[in-house]
Amino acid sequence: MTAIDNAVAKDAIHGHRKIKSHLGIRGIAASLVVMYHLSFGIGYHFWFENRNYLFGRSYLCVDLFFILSGFIISYANRADKLTGMNSSEAKAFFKNRFARIYPLHFVCLYALVGFTLIISVMDNFRGLHDFGYYWPPEQISALLAQTLLLQSAGPASWASWNIPSWSISAELFAYLAFVPMICLRARSTRLQMIVLIVCPLLFYGYVLLAGRTLDIVSGLAPIRCLAGFALGMIAFYKRNWINYIEPWVLNLLQAIGLIVATCDLCFGWNDLIAIPAFALMVFTTWSDAGFLSAILSRKPFEYLGT
Repeated sequence: MTAIDNAVAKDAIHGHRKIKSHLGIRGIAASLVVMYHLSFGIGYHFWFENRNYLFGRSYLCVDLFFILSGFIISYANRADKLTGMNSSEAKAFFKNRFARIYPLHFVCLYALVGFTLIISVMDNFRGLHDFGYYWPPEQISALLAQTLLLQSAGPASWASWNIPSWSISAELFAYLAFVPMICLRARSTRLQMIVLIVCPLLFYGYVLLAGRTLDIVSGLAPIRCLAGFALGMIAFYKRNWINYIEPWVLNLLQAIGLIVATCDLCFGWNDLIAIPAFALMVFTTWSDAGFLSAILSRKPFEYLGT
């Protein structure tokens, strides 16, 4: 039995094998997203930041997260079973997702609120700004929206507090769609696959025709997430195709995905070019076989992803 066969067999038996390669992808993507956000408001940049697009275009790594999330959420919840999700399973799913994202989001958001409150009181005391300067009505609306994790679906002003939290707000919409998609599979696998294919085609088609980038953090942000999430689910459902790919072909596919994604990030190609490359990387590394998986599975990347 080959390494790929063995990985697929373990998946079939246990359903929860740790995918070390995906941990590595998550760690690298998270680091690049951090670098992207740290670039705002900084006067000095290192020489390598000024010579390529990497950090300035690392917002695309959020789309990699969405694709990865679609695969991992499907994998962890055995989305390929044909019985759908009963009420207790759906309740457990939402409870786990809530525990995963909301407590930390709440703490971070209200830490910013507390900091702003202190600054507003100090500035008011020193006569620099009145209290209302820091608390206009749009700030209050944004705070309510972010507390409810609805900011990604609203106007840009709703992101005025903890801006990066838009991505977990968008993920919330993907979680809400996940359970109906699993139930749809129980009725018709073909119809479910059609929906999963049409969703990203419509969104990415719109982005292409409208001449927009994928740096969408409000309004259509949930659809951006759903498009990537759907690609991840498709990769999950077709994951056993890896079992029929020769090792040299697997290595070639991993190399193509890595090279195309890296070039798109570094040289400023069209944003949409990165999407199939990201999906290819997620799909071809899930079995932890191939040269790219061997690199991503190393302890430093595993620790980084964890």
